[in-house]
Amino acid sequence: MAIQKDLSASDFGVGFQNSYFRITLVQFRKFDMQLLIQVQGYILKPADPQQREIFNKTYFAPFVDVAAQEGDDFLAQCYNWLHTQIDFQDGIAV
Repeated sequence: MAIQKDLSASDFGVGFQNSYFRITLVQFRKFDMQLLIQVQGYILKPADPQQREIFNKTYFAPFVDVAAQEGDDFLAQCYNWLHTQIDFQDGIAV
């Protein structure tokens, strides 16, 4: 699972078309019933672990909002929640 979309700006100061984004960490925070969702983006789908990311962002989502999403499993629900965020509304599931 991943998301593909054009990135208009990156940490390098330029944009990239058809960038590849994936969730790299999901952590449940029991004290506030939220999820920490870390997303990294790459110019292309990483072929090896040495490829450096061009996008790195952490999202905080209420657990109930993610759990309410459609999906075959919890990770799919996390990706569907990401699609509701402004950063990924125009993204394509890949």
